[in-house]
Amino acid sequence: MNGDEETGNEGITLLVKTSGIGAVDSGIARIHESYLEELGDKAPRQVIVRSDEKETVINLVADRMVKKGTIILRSGDMETLKVEDGHTVELLPYKSFKEELKESWQRFKEKFSGKEEEE
Repeated sequence: MNGDEETGNEGITLLVKTSGIGAVDSGIARIHESYLEELGDKAPRQVIVRSDEKETVINLVADRMVKKGTIILRSGDMETLKVEDGHTVELLPYKSFKEELKESWQRFKEKFSGKEEEE
């Protein structure tokens, strides 16, 4: 696993394979079912997929037939991420703006209440 320096989140690095589904351009990726446990139980299972150049939010589908260490991406997402078969991408937990705001507010309240206790 690799880290995300900005957030401190742990990521999962996977090898890219092209999806055989050509009718739908983007938005869904398949990974081995065991990785979803590592990413948490939140539904829908959205993650940030990051390449060296770009990142996008994708819905994950568990598939026990996908080889561990691999992510199956659709062509539209591969174009967005500027990746091809054999490249690697990193999966990071996705948090909505609302979730991030709640967490920031909670950290602020904890910091503020800690200062009151010191005084």
